[in-house]
Amino acid sequence: MKRYHVMRAVTAVAWFAAGVIGEAQEPAMKVLAKGETITQDFEGELDARWKLTGADVSDERAHGGSKSLKVNKQAELIFGSNEDLPVRVSMWIWDAGEKFTENANGPAWGVGLANKFQFAIRIIWRRYMDGNKVYAWFNTENNKWFTPKNTRIGRKEGWSQWVFDFTNSEAVKVTCDGKPATLDAEWTPKGAVSVFLMAGKDGGPLYVDDVTVEYSEPAP
Repeated sequence: MKRYHVMRAVTAVAWFAAGVIGEAQEPAMKVLAKGETITQDFEGELDARWKLTGADVSDERAHGGSKSLKVNKQAELIFGSNEDLPVRVSMWIWDAGEKFTENANGPAWGVGLANKFQFAIRIIWRRYMDGNKVYAWFNTENNKWFTPKNTRIGRKEGWSQWVFDFTNSEAVKVTCDGKPATLDAEWTPKGAVSVFLMAGKDGGPLYVDDVTVEYSEPAP
């Protein structure tokens, strides 16, 4: 009898460790398939693939409708897993227009990569880069957030549409209201697995609206 109870106890511990009993398992994340599109205007229910940390829907700012996503810390819309997808990501970003006179690290927006790094635009200020005039871009695989590169796109207060277009892996484009960013091919990824949004230490919260992720069928 003692041996029977010991075996039951050991089996129960194994089940708990495997998650068979106890805490419910999270459902598997749905990967975006070819021909599918995600649209999010923040007027209704959020897509289940959003992962929000210090972020919520707000009526303080809006590009279209009456609401947007206000990011005080970080938000991510995860649509891929282990392989970067050749998607086209579009989002509207609010630039509060704040100016700086010393090193500053403001909001960042862009995409997450399968290698767990980020490819993003960011408002910054450095002695060697006047972030009051231009936006910077980063690939955090290259020295995290310590190596800004100049987009050559002038800053604009208010709403702007940013597009990260990976549909042609040999000619990746990032644009702001149709103006192309200057990129470095060595640190430009071929695709993405998420929309990545992050508030900064400076510049207040980040507002984003009307997010679209398109995974188009290849041309015949």
